Parts: sequence; C-alpha cells; structure tokens
Amino acid sequence: MALPGGHLIVLDFQPVSSSSLRLAEEALKDEHAKYKAILPPVGGEIPEAARAFFSPYFLFVRAEDDVLVQTVVFEAFRAYFSIYLDLVERATPVPVEEEGRRKEIREGHRAYKTYRAVNDPARGMLTRMYGEGWTERLIYEVLFEGAEKKKEK
Repeated sequence: MALPGGHLIVLDFQPVSSSSLRLAEEALKDEHAKYKAILPPVGGEIPEAARAFFSPYFLFVRAEDDVLVQTVVFEAFRAYFSIYLDLVERATPVPVEEEGRRKEIREGHRAYKTYRAVNDPARGMLTRMYGEGWTERLIYEVLFEGAEKKKEK
C-alpha cells in the first residue's frame, strides 16, 4: 500500500487452515529469517484481529525509500512468490471423504473474506467517489464475494 511518505508492505501466504499454516511455516522459515535480518524494523504491529490470518513468517515492512522497495522488498516478494508457486504446483485436492478438513478450509476463507470486507480501507474513499450502494456491492459481490455482511448498528 502506498502511503504519504512511503509504503506499507506485508508478504505472507495468509493460511486459512491448520494444514496450510503448517505448509507456510515449513516453506517460509528460511526466507523469512534471511529478509527479517536485512529489512528495517517496522515500528508498528499487525492489528490483533488480523493476526489470525497471518503465518508466523510474514514480513511486515514500512519503507520510506523507493529503492528499498524496488530492490530488497521486491527480491523478498519474488522469493515468497516462487515458494508459493512451488506449493501450488505440488498441491493435491482435498479428498471428498475429508469433509472436516474441507469445512475448515471453507470456513477459513469465509472468515478472511468477512474480515477484509468489514475492514476494507478503501471503503470511505470509494463511498465518497461512487456512493454507498455501489461501494458495498463492489466489496461484497466482487472483491470479497461470500463474505458475511457487516452488522448494522
């Protein structure tokens, strides 16, 4: 995310089930250690409510320097993305008879989409530009389809 005065970047696989969390932990451990040692400290934390959607090996970077983003952060992104593609290539479907695991994955996706829909940082700007109805349809029918609608106060 580009911010006034810099960038806020998070790299992770955002696992949605216990099995995908184990894969993320195994796959990212070494790359995480490598880049954590050379990237600047963040000076902030991921919000508590969002932590459930991150592996222990996420990289959270606040960079004021475009050169850092274009070099080290981009290199870290490529490393994480390469690992992700490797995992996708080796992935196998969850067997139908493993309904408990399939349900955990579906629920993980639903929880993530709901969290993102409710907390979408662009909602205010989009509402000002296009109106509330259009914005809510975009968020719930396009960006995070299947998310539970936020509760009205």
